[in-house]
Amino acid sequence: MDANDDRPGVTRRHLLTGGLLAGTGALGGLLLVGVEAAEAASVSDSTKRANGAVTVIGDSSVLFGLTGLKTELKKRKLGPFRCDARPARTLSVDHSGVSTAMEYIRANRIYPAVVIAIGGGDTGIFKHTSAQVAASMGTVIKALGNRQIGLSTQWSPRAQKYADRYNAACFAAARTHSNVFVSDWASLVKANRQWFGSDDAHYKSAGIKARNAFLADMALKAARRV
Repeated sequence: MDANDDRPGVTRRHLLTGGLLAGTGALGGLLLVGVEAAEAASVSDSTKRANGAVTVIGDSSVLFGLTGLKTELKKRKLGPFRCDARPARTLSVDHSGVSTAMEYIRANRIYPAVVIAIGGGDTGIFKHTSAQVAASMGTVIKALGNRQIGLSTQWSPRAQKYADRYNAACFAAARTHSNVFVSDWASLVKANRQWFGSDDAHYKSAGIKARNAFLADMALKAARRV
C-alpha cells in the first residue's frame, strides 16, 4: 500500500474497489473485493435528537468513514439516524452482486430526511448513459415520496470523464422536485485533490473528515426542510 494511503482500516484489497472505477473488469472484480477490514457497512443510532431523523445512503466513498460520520451527525443533534454504504452502489440499475439505492429503500425504514451520496457506480464503473442515470434518479425520488432529499454530486480523478452525467441528473432533479436539493461535493473535491489516495477514487484521512462534515451538513439541511 502506498504510504500516502492513511485511510483507517484500508487494505490493499480495498484499493481494488477504486481500481474498478477505471472501468475494466468492473463487475468480475467487484465480487472479489471484501470490506471486512473497513468499518461496518451500516451505522445507526436510535436516540431522538432536536434536529430530527435522517437516512444516509452511500457508496464506497462513504464506507470507509462511517464511524466518523456517525460522530458528525450526533454533533448536529440529528437522530435517530441510519447510514448505510456499499461498494459500487448504483441508483436503481441492477448488476449482479452490486447494491442499489432502490434495493435499500425497499427493504428498510427510511426517515423523513434522506441524503443520497453515490454516483461512482453509475458513471465511473458501469458508465450508465445520461438517460439511464436520469431515469434511475427519477425512480429513487418517486420511491422516496415526499421526504426531503439531499443529493451529493460526485467526482474523482478516475471517474471524471463520466461524472457530469450523474451531476447533471442531480441538478435536473432539484429543478423538477421541490423536495430535492443538491450539495456540490464535486466542486469542493476538485479543488482539493490532495484528499484522494493513490487509487484516485477513495479518500485519505483528511478527505474522509471533509466528506463526513459535508454529508452531515447535508443531513442537517434535509432535516430542517422536513
